[in-house]
Formats: sequence, C-alpha cells, structure tokens
Amino acid sequence: MAIKLDATLQFALTSDDRSQLRAAAKGKGLGHGRLVRALALYGLDHLDDPAIAEYVAKERLEAQERTHEVAQQAIAARWSEAEGEQQ
Repeated sequence: MAIKLDATLQFALTSDDRSQLRAAAKGKGLGHGRLVRALALYGLDHLDDPAIAEYVAKERLEAQERTHEVAQQAIAARWSEAEGEQQ
C-alpha cells in the first residue's frame, strides 16, 4: 500500500539553486519536488554523517548572515526615515 503524503513544506532557494535542482531532477527523470523529498529523506537518515553536519552548519551560518543583513537594512531605513522627519 502506498504511503499517503499528507503534508507540505515550503522553503526558499536562490534562483541558481532552483535551476540546478530542476536540471538535476530532469536528468533523473523525475519532478523537482520528488527529488527534494528523496534528498530530504536521505539527509534525515544521515544526520550524523559529517558531510551532512557540515551542510547544516553552513546553512545555519548563512541564515544568520541573511538575518543580520536584513536587520541592518531595516535599521538604516528607520534611521533615514527618522532623520527625514526631524528636518
């Protein structure tokens, strides 16, 4: 009996990541969603693998950097708005 897939998950990628993923899926003869599912399940089964841990650590660092950049942009925008109001 087939497993019922009853949940979805969305996440962000760069345009280049998405293009690479779609090309890889096409090369394997499946849709990109199925390839992502296979890769996610493999990753979950191998979380203790040092190579997977390295990718997880890299993503954690990159996410922190993205958050910091967005926060800096928000602060800069707020300060420029506040300076405009004072004039």
